[in-house]
Amino acid sequence: MGNAAYAQSSALFCGLLGLMFLWAWVCHRDPGTNWLAAGFLAVCGIYFFDLRLQPGSSGAHRGASLFGAGAVLLHGIGLIAFLGRALPHPGRWRIALAVPLLLLIAWLPFGAPSRAVAHGLVAASLIVMAAATARATRVEPGAGLKLITIGLLLHPACLIALVLLGVDPFQLRYLLIVPVGVLGATLFAVSLTRARSRLEDELAARVTAQNELAALNASLEQQVEQRTASLHEIIEGLESFNRSVSHDLRGPLGGIAVASRMAVEAAERGDLAAVRRLLEPVAEQAEALTRLVSDLLALARVDDTRMQLQRVELRESVDEALTQLRLAGAPSHWVRVGELPAVEADPGLVRQLFVNLLGNALKFSRESKPQPEVEVGLGAQEGQTVVYVRDNGVGFDESQSAKLFKPFQRLHGRAFEGHGIGLSIVRRIVERHGGRMWVKAAPGQGATFFFSLGPTQR
Repeated sequence: MGNAAYAQSSALFCGLLGLMFLWAWVCHRDPGTNWLAAGFLAVCGIYFFDLRLQPGSSGAHRGASLFGAGAVLLHGIGLIAFLGRALPHPGRWRIALAVPLLLLIAWLPFGAPSRAVAHGLVAASLIVMAAATARATRVEPGAGLKLITIGLLLHPACLIALVLLGVDPFQLRYLLIVPVGVLGATLFAVSLTRARSRLEDELAARVTAQNELAALNASLEQQVEQRTASLHEIIEGLESFNRSVSHDLRGPLGGIAVASRMAVEAAERGDLAAVRRLLEPVAEQAEALTRLVSDLLALARVDDTRMQLQRVELRESVDEALTQLRLAGAPSHWVRVGELPAVEADPGLVRQLFVNLLGNALKFSRESKPQPEVEVGLGAQEGQTVVYVRDNGVGFDESQSAKLFKPFQRLHGRAFEGHGIGLSIVRRIVERHGGRMWVKAAPGQGATFFFSLGPTQR
């Protein structure tokens, strides 16, 4: 009766394991858990029919052998699938563990083998399964696979001990519930650990995706704000352009039309002196219009030009700008240049930046006493390397500095030549390089323009 109660409790335990693995398969679709569920239910059947499988001879019971071999085969297939990518060449392992069991099953139609032989063939398959689990431990350490290996080796160890002690191997069926329990509990625990790991990975992926989405939304909002500000600036520029057209274009064109008509009338009278006198302002107005068109083209070119970033020595860019200004008649000998770094920038745009800034500084300081002074140097602002262009010219009210960088804005009216486009070009060049620009000035005390460009290079 003791063995009967033991068999019934073992059947209940194995049935519970089978249902647990079936639940794991339905809920998580863990690889191999469906085969493991079938294997444990097969073992449950062996213990359930234990009284009918009691030994009547020294040979193995054919029904018990068939159920046992089938249960171990199901466990083996499920275990190989459960180990998954942690086990190389799974097909070879399946063949290795199936051969002894298929040999046992093929033996049964011709007679029952001895219990030692039947258990030996089952033990051979369990040893193969233990070897496969030990191999997978190298890839997936700390997952509890070592305990599974030990549980699988308990059956062969008990078989050897019983044979050496001369005990009937039939009693091994009552010892097997220990390795079966260890195998089932450990496999189920590993399955739950894997499911938890998958859930944590999925949660982390969702959190990452949510953070990336939030960052993208913030970036899009920032881009929208930048585009909106840019559109406002464009609209303001167009409004300024319309005003400039009415004054800077219509006035000179009207003057050219009147002077040209008067020159034609003078030519018809044969008054060449008057013709010459009238054509001089026509030429001056035409040159002014040419400069305006050139400035507008330069402003448009800053946004349209595809930047060619490379190492640029700022000292060389300043020298090139001074040469260009000297050819245009500007007194470039007033400019002192200090030590300047090399930066990652577009050489053409940087040269244009210095042409505009230095030309602006020379223009507004030409009447300074005792003599004009323009300085180009290197400074620092809030931990950032910056370049400055300083002059001792007429200066301006610093509170009005925001207007300087808008097209066609002139703080000094028509006291100085120009159309108010040069500093707009400078600011756009700086912004295209990811830098920023600011100014410090005071009326009658000159002005200092600061700007940063790309990363400094050594």
